Amino acid sequence: DHPIFTIGDHNGDLRTDPPLQGVRDNFVDTLDVAAKRLTGAEAVAFENNRATHAYFPDGAPPKYQQLDAICFTRGSNCEKFVVNAQVEPYRDGAGNPMGNPATKGARDQLPSDHRLLWMTLDFAKLFSLKK
Repeated sequence: DHPIFTIGDHNGDLRTDPPLQGVRDNFVDTLDVAAKRLTGAEAVAFENNRATHAYFPDGAPPKYQQLDAICFTRGSNCEKFVVNAQVEPYRDGAGNPMGNPATKGARDQLPSDHRLLWMTLDFAKLFSLKK
């Protein structure tokens, strides 16, 4: 069996939304793999920057959620192929990372209402799997 990778916008928080339980049961989020390798302040900072989407419901506080994910089949042992995964922050004109937008107006100034999610995969190890 070969691992299946899935990449996409799940239109719900992958970590908490009940309709996405099937995804959580059958796939591993590469952000979870990356998070397990961190400790202390690095781990806290990683979790605080995991949101890929900012939603501003009328009259309610903003919701920062992880709607986007790169996942692989649970049980496929692909953890060893994931070198890194993270959510890339938007950056200001000087190249400094920006936090989550505090208002809908601030979010609307960004190129997208989603932040970029990326991972580095060790293809040499992945392609060396025996068939």
